[in-house]
Amino acid sequence: MSARQSLPGRGTTWLARAGGLVWLGICWLAITTSGFAQEVVRNDFGPAKKILLVFSESRDLPGNAMMEQALRAEMIKDSTNRLDFYVENLEFSRFSDENHARAFRDFLRQKYAGQNLDLMVAFMGSNFNLTNELSGRVFAGVPVVFVAVSELNIPAALRQPDWTGLVQRFDIAGTLSLLFRLQPETHRVVVVSGMSATDRLTMDRIKMAATALDGIEFEFWTNRPIAQMGEGLASLPKGSAILLSTVQRDMAGQAYYSSQLAQMIVPIASAPIYVLSAGIVGSGVVGGAVVDFENLGAHAGQLAVERLQGGTTNQFPVEVRTVGTPMVDWRALQRWGIPQSRLPADTVIRYEPHSFWGDHKALILTITTVILAQALTIAGLLINRRHRQQAEARARANQEARALVAAIVESSDDAIIRKDLNGNIITWNRAAERLFGFDAAEAIGKPITIIVPPSQLPEEMDILERARRGEPIHNYETVRRTKSGRDLQVSIAISPIFDESGKVVGASKICRDISSKKEAEMEIRRQRAELAHVARVSTLGQLTAALTHELNQPLGAILRNAEAAELFLQGNEPDLNEIRAILADIRKDDQRAGQVIERMRSLLKRRSLVSDPVDLRETVQDTLALVGPDLLARQVKLTVAIPDPLPPVMGDRVHLQQVLLNLILNGLDAMNQAVGEDRTLAVSVRLKTPDWLEVAVSDGGTGLSPVEGQQLFEPFFTTKPNGMGMGLAISRTIIEAHGGKIRAENNAGPGATFSFTLPVGPG
Repeated sequence: MSARQSLPGRGTTWLARAGGLVWLGICWLAITTSGFAQEVVRNDFGPAKKILLVFSESRDLPGNAMMEQALRAEMIKDSTNRLDFYVENLEFSRFSDENHARAFRDFLRQKYAGQNLDLMVAFMGSNFNLTNELSGRVFAGVPVVFVAVSELNIPAALRQPDWTGLVQRFDIAGTLSLLFRLQPETHRVVVVSGMSATDRLTMDRIKMAATALDGIEFEFWTNRPIAQMGEGLASLPKGSAILLSTVQRDMAGQAYYSSQLAQMIVPIASAPIYVLSAGIVGSGVVGGAVVDFENLGAHAGQLAVERLQGGTTNQFPVEVRTVGTPMVDWRALQRWGIPQSRLPADTVIRYEPHSFWGDHKALILTITTVILAQALTIAGLLINRRHRQQAEARARANQEARALVAAIVESSDDAIIRKDLNGNIITWNRAAERLFGFDAAEAIGKPITIIVPPSQLPEEMDILERARRGEPIHNYETVRRTKSGRDLQVSIAISPIFDESGKVVGASKICRDISSKKEAEMEIRRQRAELAHVARVSTLGQLTAALTHELNQPLGAILRNAEAAELFLQGNEPDLNEIRAILADIRKDDQRAGQVIERMRSLLKRRSLVSDPVDLRETVQDTLALVGPDLLARQVKLTVAIPDPLPPVMGDRVHLQQVLLNLILNGLDAMNQAVGEDRTLAVSVRLKTPDWLEVAVSDGGTGLSPVEGQQLFEPFFTTKPNGMGMGLAISRTIIEAHGGKIRAENNAGPGATFSFTLPVGPG
């Protein structure tokens, strides 16, 4: 370690410690005194000016945050009035329909009615609609300063006398020039772009710039979803580079922010990544001739102060910039072995380590002088025994508390992982080592995506974004991947970590392996399916006599027609037309018998629950055809009411047919003692709501007693002498697995009605 990087060791004297504390105290005094004086002076200024800051996208995006901070600082520095800032934002790329825009306008109109705003500053992102609509429809007459990073042509509506603004174009040529200067061996550039109208404008400019570069192969990756680009980006050959264009929306319709997208592809990319926006620098990309949001914000702040002070900007109502700021991430240069000597002289280098002495030499010398002058006084205060003992006691208590927490974390059976807001792993306990196979040394400092399958990367990005907002996540079941490549079913819980000021600084994740639980659930489903199969076989057993009669009729007719055909053929001149008619009758009776057998076979098959579009009309009709002979044998009148058309439901046709068959047979059994008009069975299907279908089976039997109504769907409860008590319990399980509900109630007259609801399927 060099002298300027060295830190005090354990042998630091009490005088050195005293000097450090004095140093901190003086810094605190200087800062607080300065802030107090500034506040007093500003409070003596004229009446407050009300400024509304409106963001078309989230103000938390890196670029928007940089612009807002720079604008506020510039306005506070130059304004002669006290400033009251109001901030609103609409995430336009995610909520771009007219309904959301109208709701946003109405909200602003009601919220700021009577506020008499002095100025509106609009940060418009990639389109100009927001400013025009708000100024014309909500804040008519309020001066406007707007800032936009856009490739669109500037609408004529923005060129108004009381409006002024900045429009920044992407410096594509400058970024490509920087790319080939830093990597002169590059012969292939992969451009990752989106499919929105704005994305295509940017991509067209990149294509125009590419035509001027001979010998360079450009590939434009727009014909695949971002989530499917991982393998291609991870296998780029040497001599490749990646240019990350705008991706407001990919081919699959997924919306992205540039910072999110960079965090997704940086860990897997096998080539350096160049960008067009400064807000992405710091996520692992190399850099580019980028849009400098701090500079844009500061310039917008100057224009805003001029408008508030009554100045005019009519000479330049809209300023268009096309030149970006060369900017790179020092860490990315080191990662890809790019010499710093290749950088242009005006390049901004971010995240380059600096020595404390080099950055603060004058301040250190000044503070050291003060420290020497006050050393004896401060030393006397610091050597106060009581205070020192209290401090040591608190330190021991804190150390013991941290040790206890660390011991709990290390002894936990669940993987406990702490990560920062960029998704980098900070802590990794022993359970995480056992679960995922990575040692702590292998995991700490790496992105959390090392345990995330490529298909789950968008999900992880959403989880990380929710953590940044301070949202906890509980019992979220998903899939994660071990070091060996094996996928695990896990349940995760994520809690945000806050600092003393309440700011989110990271997240703690608990992962629990639920593979055994999932296997047990699969076994339960298998046994449930087996039980349902047994119930279907038992139900068909009740129809044996009627089905036998149903089969005997066509089989008997086939036999009689075959004998008649033999008699005709024994004649000297057989009547061929008559024989053809007999054969047609045989075919028809054979098909009739085959249909009966096929209905029985479909119900007797073993099968797991599947989800396919199901036509309830066809399902009800097939079930009624199966029980038709039993209805005739029991002399029961059937009524059917099914509207046309009928939307489909998503489900398993055989299982739904089993439920319907069970309800019909229960209704027939309930009418064993009924006579006359009461021996009527009604089956109906109706659209209960636009999202739900209801199937009902109503009988004229004995109805339900209060005890039966409470226990009707419980396993092994039955009122039949030879019943198992499983039919209705299995029916409830099947309907609930389809997302519906089943119930029973007595009719106003004799009998009861059993009904179940099913959600309407798509289409």
